Amino acid sequence: GHPCERFVQTFDYLKNGGNGTPEEAALTKKTIGNSTLDEFVKKGIPSEYPEFQAMWPFMFLTDKTTGESTMGVDNVFCQDQFEDVEDWIHKHYGSVIPREDNDLPSEKQCQNLKPETRQAIDDFYELDYCIFGF
Repeated sequence: GHPCERFVQTFDYLKNGGNGTPEEAALTKKTIGNSTLDEFVKKGIPSEYPEFQAMWPFMFLTDKTTGESTMGVDNVFCQDQFEDVEDWIHKHYGSVIPREDNDLPSEKQCQNLKPETRQAIDDFYELDYCIFGF
């Protein structure tokens, strides 16, 4: 999904216990603790969490001999494009993925963030916005 929406959802997920492993609980306590989203972002988005990483590095392949990177996937679909995905799958494979109505994002959580918080998140995911057209 949209980088900012994904960030807010991940923060809420981790703040509410995440996957429940002792390692994640310890990291969450250390980095998030009792912080609000605004306080957490103001401290700097930590690189320890793979959940917060930008998506673009996962989409590129790097040639180890030349160091050149190329896009490693043909199509990238986001959560808010489920109808487009269904159309694409139907066109190419003749079937459609069944889904529940609640699979689509229901709320635009980033619209109410403080401007400085939103700007910090947008800066962090700048290449995702550029490459994927957010």
